[in-house]
Amino acid sequence: VSLRSTAGRTLAPSALAFEATGHLWIAVAELGFARIEPRDLAASGTVTLAHVIAGKATTSLAFDATGALWSAGADGLVRVSATALTSPPTARVETAVA
Repeated sequence: VSLRSTAGRTLAPSALAFEATGHLWIAVAELGFARIEPRDLAASGTVTLAHVIAGKATTSLAFDATGALWSAGADGLVRVSATALTSPPTARVETAVA
């Protein structure tokens, strides 16, 4: 599977983390981080990224016991609550620690 922007540029993931629901979250320097649906994980070709959350140069992703997603990168340490992860893609970052 290759990841491409809507402009056709190839995107290189910098971090991966699986959510308990089976979604794969990927960090991409140009985007922030985004979710790949479980049904798309066995796909080949182009995959649509769902629920993109803006961020800068994310290098690490991890989930905590509450289901919140933590990322580390140029934005510092960022936490996105489990509720925000299931909300529409306009969900904002909940906590940022520089």
